[in-house]
Amino acid sequence: RGAKYIVVHPYFLAPGRHWHEHIPELARMAAQKHPQTACVVTPPLGIHDAMVDIMATRIENALSPTSEITHE
Repeated sequence: RGAKYIVVHPYFLAPGRHWHEHIPELARMAAQKHPQTACVVTPPLGIHDAMVDIMATRIENALSPTSEITHE
């Protein structure tokens, strides 16, 4: 109620059909019902450069000798 902006942030690692087609269409349909509210769809998480750093850290942690995973 009374929102001026709605930000839709898809929790996806890469853009695909849902991000390119389905989510924007759902956002447009919702926005039509509330013309006084701006609706924006952000890019997926995977497009952000920080994701590479996060993945590298997770891999390093998994391969460390103190990791709880089994090293074979």
